[in-house]
Amino acid sequence: MNNAFAPFYHDPYFVLPAPISTLPPDASRRATRTGTVFTECLASCSVQYPAEHHDINVWHVSLMFAEYVAGMLAKKAEDGHCRNHKKPCALTRELHLRILARFKADLLALVKEIDDIETNEVPTWPPANQLSAPQSPTSGGPTTTGT
Repeated sequence: MNNAFAPFYHDPYFVLPAPISTLPPDASRRATRTGTVFTECLASCSVQYPAEHHDINVWHVSLMFAEYVAGMLAKKAEDGHCRNHKKPCALTRELHLRILARFKADLLALVKEIDDIETNEVPTWPPANQLSAPQSPTSGGPTTTGT
C-alpha cells in the first residue's frame, strides 16, 4: 500500500489521527444511507465490506473531502472572494471558477484511471479460480472450512 494512508494502516485496520479519526462515524452513516455495503461474499469467501469497514470509511471520507472542496470553491466563486476589492470581485470569481474546473479535471483524470483499469487491465489479468456453488452442509458434519 503505497499511498498517503500507509503510515496509518495497521493490518487489518486504520488508526487515523485526529481530526480525521472523527469522520468514520459520518462515513459509515453515508455508506448505510447510500447502500455502499458489500456482503455478498461473506458466506462463501469470508469477505465483506459493511458500512463500518475501514475501506468503505476511507471511500466516503474521500467523497466528503471532494464535496467540501467543490462546494467551498463554488461558494468563493459566487461570492467573488477577495481581500482587497469590493465583493463580488470579478478577478477572484474567475480565479475560483478556474480552480474549480481544475479540481473537476483532476477528478475526471481519476475516473479515467479507473476506466482504464476496467477496460484495459482487467481483460489481461490471469483467470480467476472458478468456484462451484457452495454445498449445503451435511447433517452433523463441519459447517465451515477447518472445523
